[in-house]
Amino acid sequence: MGRALGIVAGLTAGIAGCSLSAGVQPLGADTFTVSGSYGSSSSGLLIAQSALLQEARNFCQQRGRQFDAVSDQVSRDPQSQKPVYTVRFRCLAETDPLLRHPMVNENPGLL
Repeated sequence: MGRALGIVAGLTAGIAGCSLSAGVQPLGADTFTVSGSYGSSSSGLLIAQSALLQEARNFCQQRGRQFDAVSDQVSRDPQSQKPVYTVRFRCLAETDPLLRHPMVNENPGLL
């Protein structure tokens, strides 16, 4: 139990340190993006990914919608050289047929 609390505390501290560029940004009708980074290591990238996916889920839930990831990517900030995680997502109604067919990391060239 103590170890689990330590892990949760560590993740919470890491998430709190996630450097978000500007929060959730609209891209179009029901489509949004959010980007951020945390540290320069692979573990920092995973912390950023976890925090940003949770932020996106919360964003949709606050609107009474369901989170649907469209794509994600990792890039490098040109100034700091930190890895930056970006997720593009939709907030869809629970009955929306697109919700049943997520397109995470879909590459149209491979279809």
